[in-house]
Amino acid sequence: MELRQLRYFVTLASELHFRKAAERLNITQPPLSQSIKLLEAEIGTPLFERGRKRLVKLTPAGEALYAKAPRILKQLEQAKRDTLRASLGETGLLSIAHTDDFTSGSLADLLYGFHHQYPGAVLRYYQDTSLSMTERLINGELDCIFVLKPTHAALAECSVKTLSPSPVVLTVPENHPLSRRKKVKLKEIANEHHLYSANDIPTAFDHKLAELLTTAGVNIRSNVQSLSTAISLDMVRKGYGVLLASEGSIVNREGIALIAIDDKAAVLERAVVWKEDNANPSLKNFLHILEGRTV
Repeated sequence: MELRQLRYFVTLASELHFRKAAERLNITQPPLSQSIKLLEAEIGTPLFERGRKRLVKLTPAGEALYAKAPRILKQLEQAKRDTLRASLGETGLLSIAHTDDFTSGSLADLLYGFHHQYPGAVLRYYQDTSLSMTERLINGELDCIFVLKPTHAALAECSVKTLSPSPVVLTVPENHPLSRRKKVKLKEIANEHHLYSANDIPTAFDHKLAELLTTAGVNIRSNVQSLSTAISLDMVRKGYGVLLASEGSIVNREGIALIAIDDKAAVLERAVVWKEDNANPSLKNFLHILEGRTV
């Protein structure tokens, strides 16, 4: 059964007149008559009783088909529209992940901008470690990831777009002696009580911090280690120590002061990464929105 045949049948069933039905369909009567005959032959029973002057009447079989055919046509038209919208990325699923180095930036505005422009698409975003995100991107679980550079070797064949950098900063309690300083050198804070975000597998931030400390000839030891930047910052607020962190990871600045590190190299490069062969239309739309924004 062809979609055209079903559409012709519904039009004739509503008009019960070949000429009027043909006029509605903007065709001549012969192709309409031929289409109905082919449909009846396929089903194996007459759908109309033919009368004089092109008048017709539905048979019981025709009545049964007419009870369902308009709904079928409507569903097929909706399926056609949904398919087209999916091909344009207006629906479907977009999966994104980011490290905590993006939690205080304008990533939220970017995500809102995408959702506002494509409300029919499902947007999923996660905060995760760079290693876990890399694995999930490579195996197709994620469409793109926001990470610190340098990126993992497994991403060498992926597309990379450099984003705005995130400075390395020192966070201290707001009543700390250094709190009014705009900049400090790493040597000046070597003897502070440092909190540290420890990772079993060093992150890009860990590598950058180690590089800065080595260059400055500073050895920082910490017996308070946490995987949670948020908890470490709460400890800073309570006066339990200071924390070197990526500025992009600091969402709540209440009760703390951020001090720049007096070193031109104290900057973390950030990027968004995606697989070149990812054909998800929603990803294409997301990257297009990203082009006009600063993250």
